[in-house]
Amino acid sequence: MCLVLAILVIIPYAQVAWHEFLLCDDNDYITTVPPVMAGITWEGVKWAFVAPHASNWHPLTWLSHMLDCQLFGLNPGPHHLVSVGFHAANAVLLFLAVRMMTGSLWRSAAVAALFALHPLRVESVAWVAERKDVLSGFFWMLTLLSYAWYARHPGIWRYLAVFGTLGLGLLAKSMAVTMPFLLLLLDIWPLRRGAFPGITTAGLRKAAPCSPPSRKNAIVIVLFGLLFLLGINFVPMIGGLPWEIVGIFAVVFVLSIFLAKWTWGRLILEKLPLLILSFLISRAAVVAQGGHGSITDTDALTMPMRIANALVSCAIYLWNMVWPLNLGLFYPHPATVSQNLTEDLYVPATIAGVILLGLTWWVLWQRKQRPWWSIGWFWYLGTLVPVVGIIQIGAQARADRYTYVTMIGIAIAIVWSVGELVARKPQALPAVRWTAAVVGVAYLVLTWIQAGYWRTDFTLFEHSAKVIPKNYFAYNQLGAAYREKKERQKAEENFVKSLQFNADYDFGNNNLGVALMERGALDEARNAFEHAVKVNNQFVPPLRNLALLYAHVGEDHRRKGDQAKAAEFLANAAARCEQALRLQPGNASANSQIATIYEQLGRFDEAEQRYKLSLALDPFDARTSRFLGLFYANRNRLADSATWLEKTVQLNPGDADAWNALGVVYAQQGDKVKGIGCVQKALSIDPNHAEALNNLATLRGQP
Repeated sequence: MCLVLAILVIIPYAQVAWHEFLLCDDNDYITTVPPVMAGITWEGVKWAFVAPHASNWHPLTWLSHMLDCQLFGLNPGPHHLVSVGFHAANAVLLFLAVRMMTGSLWRSAAVAALFALHPLRVESVAWVAERKDVLSGFFWMLTLLSYAWYARHPGIWRYLAVFGTLGLGLLAKSMAVTMPFLLLLLDIWPLRRGAFPGITTAGLRKAAPCSPPSRKNAIVIVLFGLLFLLGINFVPMIGGLPWEIVGIFAVVFVLSIFLAKWTWGRLILEKLPLLILSFLISRAAVVAQGGHGSITDTDALTMPMRIANALVSCAIYLWNMVWPLNLGLFYPHPATVSQNLTEDLYVPATIAGVILLGLTWWVLWQRKQRPWWSIGWFWYLGTLVPVVGIIQIGAQARADRYTYVTMIGIAIAIVWSVGELVARKPQALPAVRWTAAVVGVAYLVLTWIQAGYWRTDFTLFEHSAKVIPKNYFAYNQLGAAYREKKERQKAEENFVKSLQFNADYDFGNNNLGVALMERGALDEARNAFEHAVKVNNQFVPPLRNLALLYAHVGEDHRRKGDQAKAAEFLANAAARCEQALRLQPGNASANSQIATIYEQLGRFDEAEQRYKLSLALDPFDARTSRFLGLFYANRNRLADSATWLEKTVQLNPGDADAWNALGVVYAQQGDKVKGIGCVQKALSIDPNHAEALNNLATLRGQP
C-alpha cells in the first residue's frame, strides 16, 4: 500500500523535473540568496538560525534548500523532485499514522490517497519556494505517527519523540503551532484516551482505547516543560522573553500539577511543553514577518474585513475540495479590488457564516454517534486559524497551500462516513468502489493538469490571470517575467494592467517605477515610487529605488559639471536611503547602497562604516565586498583593497569586474605577474571587457 501511494504521487508530479525556478519567491529563497546557493556551510547554518530572510524564520527549510544546492547546484529539476519526494513520504506517513490510530487499512489508505492526489496540493508540491509546506508536513505526519505510538504505552522517551518531531516541524514552518490542540482532539477519537462515554467505536478495528499518561509521567512531563522553558529563553530568536513572563509561565506549570489527579487533566498536562514550544517558535516567526512588513495592519484591512474574508475562505476551501477547478496563484482580497464590499464581501460572508454555523451545530449533535465528523471538522477549522487571515500575511484572500494539512480532517470525516454507509448497506459497496475510482482518476488528471501550469512564470500567471478575476498580482508577475526576458514594453504593459485592478498596489507601483526608470522616464518613475510609499510607508523597495533614481540624476549633474545640483540630488538620495534604514536597520543591501551614496558625497568615514556593517550583516554579499575593495583602492589602501577583492572573487568567481580590479591592485603593489593573471581571468569571463583589455595592454607594455 505504501508503494502504491508513492506511485500515485509520482504519476502527476513527475513532470516537475522539467519545470523552471519561478521569479515569484524562488529567487528570494534560492536563486539570489548567497548563503543558500553556497550549500551547507557553517556560516550558512548560523545564518539560517539567526537571520530572518524573505519575511520568514524557518531555519530547517533554509537548511533543506542549502542541501539541495550542495547536491544539485541551481538545476531546478532535482529541487522540484525533492519536494515531490517529501509529498510522497507524507502520504505514506499519513496512511501509517491513521492506520495506527484506527486499525483500518482501507479507510486509512483512502484518506492518504485523497491527500496525495487532490489538486489543492499542487501549489505546495510544484513550487520550490513552498518546500516549507512539504517539509513541515513531513514532520507533521511524523508527529502524528509518534503520538499514536506514544498513546499506546505513554512513556517519557516516546513523549520526547513527539516533542522532537513537532519542534522540527515548527522549525520548517510555524503552521504546526496548532498541533497540541489537534492531539487533544485525537485523544477523544480515535485514540479514546480519556473518559468520553457514549462515543461509538464503529469504524475502529482496535476496540481497546489507548492510555492516558500516569500521574507520575504527567508530572515529569510538566517539569521537563519547565526546564525547557527556562533553558530555551537564552536561545537567540526563540527565547528572549521577559523573565517576568517566564516566571508567570513557571507558576502556571507548577500549579497545573494539581490537574494530574484527573484523567483529562493529565491529557492537558502532557500538552503543556508542546504548547510552550509552539508558542516560542511561532513568536519568532511572527517577529520575522512583522519586522519585514509582511503583516498587514488593521488600517489597511480592518478586523471586520478580516473576519468576513475568513468566513468566506473557510467555505470556499470546502467547495474547492469537492470541485477543484479554476485554481491558481493568488486570490485577491475583496477589500483590495472591490468597488462594493457589501455585495462582494459582507453578503457572501453572512451566507458562509450561516453555513459554517449550521455545519458546526450538526457535527456537535453527531459527536457521539459519528465522532469522526466533529473531530474532522474541528481539525479543519483549528488548523486554519494561523492562516485564515485574522493575522493577515500579505494581501491574498486565501491560498491553496494553506489547505496542505487542514483538509485531512475533512477527508477523515468523509471516508469514515462512507465506511459507515457500507457497513449499514453492504449492497452499496460496488457503487462506492466505482465512485472512489472515478473520483481518484479525476483528481489525478486534474492534479496533472494543474501541476503543468507551474512549468514557468508565463504558464502559471497567464493561467492565474485567466481563471481568477482581477488578479493584479498575476499581471504584476507577468510583468516581472517579461522584464527578466528584456521585453520591457510587455513588462510595462502588464504592470499598468496590474494597477488597473488595484491602483494602490505597492509592489505594482514600485515595479512600474523600475520599468519607467529603465526607459528613462524619470519623472513618471519618481511618481510611481512616491505613490508606492504613500500607500505603504513601511515598504522599503520604493524608498531605495527613489534613492537610486536621485543618485543617478546626481551623477548626471556631476558629469555635466553642475556640482551644486549633484550635491542636492545625492543628499535627497541619502535621505531616502536613511528613511529605508530606519524601517529596516538590518537590511544589508540598503546599508551597502547608502555607503555608495556617502562615498559619492565625500563622506568617506561614514561610507566605510556602512560597507563594513553591510558585510557584517551579509558576509556572502560579493557585490558589496567588491565595492569595499574599490573604495579602499580609491583611497590608496592597497592591502585592504586586495583583501576584499580576494574575498569577492572567492564568493563569486565569475565577477569579471572584481578580477580586473584585483589585477590592477596587485600591479600597483608591485606584483605584475599576478596582476596580469587576474586581468586575463577577467577577460576569460568577459572577452569584451573594455577596461580589462586596456589594463592588460598597459601592464604588458610596462617594463
